[in-house]
Amino acid sequence: MTKSILFVRNAYLDTPPFKFIEEQVVSEAEKHGIAVVSKTNEEFVIPSAFENLPKICVFWDKDVNLAVYLEQSGVRVMNKPEVIALCDDKTKTFLCLRDKVPQPETLLCPQSFKAVGYKHMSFLDDVINYLGLPFVLKEGFGSYGEQVYLVENKSQAERLLKENAGKPLLFQKFIKESAGKDIRVYVVNGKAIGAMERHNTAGDFRSNHKGNNIALDHVLREDEKKIAEAACKVLGADFAGVDLLMSDLGPLVCEVNSNAHFGAFLNTTDISPAEHIIKYVKGLL
Repeated sequence: MTKSILFVRNAYLDTPPFKFIEEQVVSEAEKHGIAVVSKTNEEFVIPSAFENLPKICVFWDKDVNLAVYLEQSGVRVMNKPEVIALCDDKTKTFLCLRDKVPQPETLLCPQSFKAVGYKHMSFLDDVINYLGLPFVLKEGFGSYGEQVYLVENKSQAERLLKENAGKPLLFQKFIKESAGKDIRVYVVNGKAIGAMERHNTAGDFRSNHKGNNIALDHVLREDEKKIAEAACKVLGADFAGVDLLMSDLGPLVCEVNSNAHFGAFLNTTDISPAEHIIKYVKGLL
């Protein structure tokens, strides 16, 4: 009897990088005699869609509610919905990893509401005194560095808070020695399988700012490997891309991506995350 798995992606993200991921997962599965049932999240609207599914799902989406529904239907979802939720919101990632793996010094922004805003921001004086200037302000949700800001002064911080009231926000110490560069470590089943360095080519402090970076193969140091693996263990991730900043105090976890793109990683390192994921899944079938 042919073994099979489910692959789920977002119906509305059909750009080449997402299609490439699906193609790679399907191709690697076929090499191991595993059939892939590919579906998008919009195919799971009615209850009958959850019947007779493969028992393991490689879930390449952030539709957490669908992931929960699949689990309730008896499917082993990778990554688990709680892991996706923890990784998707940077404020939750920070709290989960706090005191467990090294991170930049981080402060949580007081929660407000979009309709109310920040009527006073006296706490910004404490933030500036604690982190210094410039510091980094991050929206909890975001991709490609678009929702990450380098704050040079208090008036800029006030403007950004007014614009982003109602969103989860955090403040982080600016790691100047890692400005414009980071290390992306891919971890599968608790083991770091490889890494690449990302460098911004436009002078931006964000290494992953869309369209302005190059990637180089990176030989992992033991401390980088241990920290990336520890972050995934704490979060409970089956697989993830862990972004490390290179500081004078050693590597620091910047963020963890539960369904990180791997086209550039494969091209740079010649290591296929899809191959490692499928080998992991095969051992569970």
